[in-house]
Amino acid sequence: MKILKLFIIICFFFLGERAFSADERLARVAILLPESGVFAGFGELQRKGYDLAQVNQARNDLKLDVRYFDIASTSNLKRFLKKTVLSWKPDILIGPYNSAQSEDVLKIIAKEKIPIILPSATKDNLTKSFHPNVFRIALPSRILSKTVSDYLVSKQADWKVRAVYIIAEKSEFAQSAIKALRYSLPFPVTVIDDASALKNKKSTVIVIQRSPKACIQICNDLKGKAHILGFLAGFVTSEFRQYAKETNLDAFVLSPWQDDSQNPYSVEFISQYKNKFSTSFSTSYPQYHSVQAYSALMIAGEALQQSALKKESLNEVLLNKVFKTPLGRVSFLNFGGYYQQSITGSVIQHYSKGILKTVFPSDRIISSEKKTQAEVPFWKLLLDNQFIALFTIIACGLLIGSIKIGPISLGSSGVLFAALFFGHFHFTIPSSTGTLGLILFIFCVGISAGPTFMGSFVRQGVDLAKLSILVVSIAAVTTILLAKTFSLPRDLAAGLLAGALTSTPAFAAAMDTLKDFGTNVSVGYGIAYPFGIVGVVLFVQLLPKFLKKDLNKLSEEYSSTSNDKTNIVLIFVSVENPAIIGKRIQDCHFIFESNCQVSRVLENTSLVPLKAGMLFEQGQIVRLVGHEEKIETVIEYIGKRVKKVTYETISDKDRMDIVVTSGDLIEESLEKLDLLNNYGITVTRIFRNEKVFTPSLETCIEENDQLRVVGSPEEVLRFAEVCGHNKKVLHETDLLSLSVGITVGVLIGLIPISLFGLQSFTLGLSGGLLLVSLLLGHFGRIGKIVGRIPIASRLLMMELGLVFFLANAGIKAGSSFMETVQEYGIQLFFIGGCITTLPLIFGFLFAHYVLKINLLQILGGLCGGMTSTPALGAIRSKTDSEIPMISYAAAYPVALIFMLIGAQLVLFVLKVI
Repeated sequence: MKILKLFIIICFFFLGERAFSADERLARVAILLPESGVFAGFGELQRKGYDLAQVNQARNDLKLDVRYFDIASTSNLKRFLKKTVLSWKPDILIGPYNSAQSEDVLKIIAKEKIPIILPSATKDNLTKSFHPNVFRIALPSRILSKTVSDYLVSKQADWKVRAVYIIAEKSEFAQSAIKALRYSLPFPVTVIDDASALKNKKSTVIVIQRSPKACIQICNDLKGKAHILGFLAGFVTSEFRQYAKETNLDAFVLSPWQDDSQNPYSVEFISQYKNKFSTSFSTSYPQYHSVQAYSALMIAGEALQQSALKKESLNEVLLNKVFKTPLGRVSFLNFGGYYQQSITGSVIQHYSKGILKTVFPSDRIISSEKKTQAEVPFWKLLLDNQFIALFTIIACGLLIGSIKIGPISLGSSGVLFAALFFGHFHFTIPSSTGTLGLILFIFCVGISAGPTFMGSFVRQGVDLAKLSILVVSIAAVTTILLAKTFSLPRDLAAGLLAGALTSTPAFAAAMDTLKDFGTNVSVGYGIAYPFGIVGVVLFVQLLPKFLKKDLNKLSEEYSSTSNDKTNIVLIFVSVENPAIIGKRIQDCHFIFESNCQVSRVLENTSLVPLKAGMLFEQGQIVRLVGHEEKIETVIEYIGKRVKKVTYETISDKDRMDIVVTSGDLIEESLEKLDLLNNYGITVTRIFRNEKVFTPSLETCIEENDQLRVVGSPEEVLRFAEVCGHNKKVLHETDLLSLSVGITVGVLIGLIPISLFGLQSFTLGLSGGLLLVSLLLGHFGRIGKIVGRIPIASRLLMMELGLVFFLANAGIKAGSSFMETVQEYGIQLFFIGGCITTLPLIFGFLFAHYVLKINLLQILGGLCGGMTSTPALGAIRSKTDSEIPMISYAAAYPVALIFMLIGAQLVLFVLKVI
């Protein structure tokens, strides 16, 4: 029977693997765009359109493998295209950004049979080139100039057009447009540098400029001097639109599209764009380059889908099909062997009193009576709103986390699983959510761990460093062995290592080392990353259950057996030492130098506060407050301990916790203040930055210290006024200190570091923030920057930051999880799982049996060694102990450095063996 079961399992395994491998690979779309250099801003606009198209295609079950290539990042375009882009074997190319780049690309791939869609190239020379695989979406300059010419002819009588002036930038784009305008316009054309060359007050000026700022400046110079007609480019950006809306600009603009409310594709696109990129008017309204890019990728996806279904060539589909887009109906016509968007027509729009209206041609003017808002399903609007998606994921995740199966529950980690699910269905959340969450969580972790970190690091740092090195070493060795066993390329193996240990710095280091030859690093990272997150979270949650250990009880036991005897205790002592009898209590400095205080004296059955001039008397019972480690010595100095004392209940009126805000006391020592003589009170304890201690004479008072004061009710209240007592301060967060601390942490994370002659690296966002927050938490204050955050605020920020980070991580991993597994096979998932799991198992065994450290320290150290912030959050939800956070903070920096070394070591070893 067992053999039969085993046979069935093996059959299912091989059938499943065959099903995965039998699937044809996803259609590949290579997108060329400038993500760096002069045109990076336009590349960013295009990227928004492409990203939105991918979301819509995924929701319609259209699966594409889309990869972006930064065409501005290379000095050798031919080599870049041949070795990097075309070696990936894309089915279709999209891009690049402008005419000049497009001409260069076409020359290089002229002999290739790959279709290429050009979203925004307008230069007329492109039309004259014979390339049967090129399809252009942007209208050529001569078609655009024909619209301008026809409009000016229609306005000839009203504007008294006799000649046309052109103010243009120095570029190929402008020269192409000027050439086309000279050909089309029936008026004399003069190119001028600026408005000062105009002779008539109402001249007609065409402006050709890609910079929105330059467009705005020229319009300001021409205001009242000319009829302004902007030629595309900067005039159709949202920056210019915002300027026109806020001013009394009177200008006309040539636009290749309009937000037509009768075109449902246009309405849907604008709605989705605003929801996805909703930050301000200038960025939430789509610019033309985003619309072009969106339309290009939607057309490519639709053509690829139809080509696969009907077994037609991609070129045939692109030539014969009419595509519906936000730009209108698009078809590609043959212009001497070169194909481009059918002439759906550009329009002239008029800015007047902040309102934009289409004024030409007449058949494109939409009257207000005809404007009917296309109905967009309510559920789709909700689906597209990233903030609704974000908080829905968090709510669902917390509900999942609250479910208990026996003693096990996920807690906040449930957000990760909810996000993986939502990410699979291509929900999106605001792009900066994960970064903001990581900032808040890591900063609060450092602030929490800071007060006890230095002492703990001295005691545990060496052991935790050993644990981190072992974890990373086992992960690297496992990667090398499995990569050789399964014949994986070294770039894919390095990506699996970085993903399995969720190490973005290692991923970046591998990409930077391989340069153009590291295309598989991101594939491996994407496959291993989900299990890298989920595996560590599950391990640290299940390990205590497997060992039958209660983390809260462990915390109590660890605290009780710790050598750190800084607990404050209250002891009654009988005065027996002849050497101090008859002396004033306040003059016995040995007591105060030992961080102890005599707070009260027993008179009959009443415990009265210490008064100035009060003497030690034989047999007198005093109440002593001090640190456990020093109080025994003080007891012997005074007399002997009294185990049982009968006294009346202490009144709250002669004791008060006072918060110091007055500058008169700040940075003054208790010895200099002489509080008992000057104010009739005794400070028995000070609460500072989550620490509590009994002061000595040298102790200086700091701003926002909370003093436990004992004295007569009148003296206590008088001293509270002197201190500027304001308890509200304890519950307020110093936002200035928080902001400065985070800023400094981010900056430190950007500083390049080079060790052992290897590739330079940075601490990154996590490392920089952790370092700064640990220092602030430890010292409490550095200059004017306060390292104290009230516990309620800190817990809220930590929890909020954690769920933000988990939601973002899950969304990113979930969107490509199934696709990557199906394309590359389940063996990669198995390898990634091994790289994650084996270091955890051997790390635990080493820490438990060799280092012999506490389970709480082991869990925190493993999280740090695996650089897993989500797993630390999972532990945080199971115990209030700060031990795991301290261990994480000690292990993380070592792991960070050795992960960077490990990733490069894997690449080197796999290259030479």
